[in-house]
Amino acid sequence: MSMGVQTLQELDSEVKATPEGEKPVAVDRSAMPLPLLQPGQTACVERILAAGPGMNRKLSAMGIVHGAQVTVLNAQPGPLLLRVGEVRYAIGRGMAQHILVTPCQ
Repeated sequence: MSMGVQTLQELDSEVKATPEGEKPVAVDRSAMPLPLLQPGQTACVERILAAGPGMNRKLSAMGIVHGAQVTVLNAQPGPLLLRVGEVRYAIGRGMAQHILVTPCQ
């Protein structure tokens, strides 16, 4: 299996690995990592996977939180260019892999 793309089984195992006392969060089966979106596609953030406090803080400062709409502006090699609201951001693909998105309703 290639690095960077996780299977649903791997994602499920991350969901089950919650700290004691916390309820597991169900993963929406239609959720996919952000880098799999095509340029021009908009999706809603469903979940941030296993990110540390620094990454969570950075994503939150950019407005990339549960329910936020993000649009992929390019799919060129290198950082992923996104639009969140009226602002554009470039984030590394490693960080983007932690962001699960679903079609917006």
